[in-house]
Amino acid sequence: EGAEPIPGFDQAAIDGFAVRSVDIRQALESSRRQPAAPSDTEEELPREAQSARPVLPIVGEVTAGSHRPVRLQPRQAVRVHTGAP
Repeated sequence: EGAEPIPGFDQAAIDGFAVRSVDIRQALESSRRQPAAPSDTEEELPREAQSARPVLPIVGEVTAGSHRPVRLQPRQAVRVHTGAP
C-alpha cells in the first residue's frame, strides 16, 4: 500500500536549468575581480548584481519523459522542463 513512489524516477518539479556548480562559482569569483560592464538588459539592476550574473550557453534541453541522456560539459547549461528525469 503506497510503498512504491509514482513516478518511479526522480523528476524536475519546475522548469529550470542544469549547470555545474563549479562553473557558477568560478564565474562569480571572476566577476568579483573585474569591474562590471554595463549592458542594455541589466540597466535596472544595481551594479554589484550586474557583475554577479554568470552567462552560460544553453546547449540542449531535457523534456518531460525524455529517455535521451544529456552530458553536461564544463561552462554549459541545459534547459530542464517540468517532469524531466
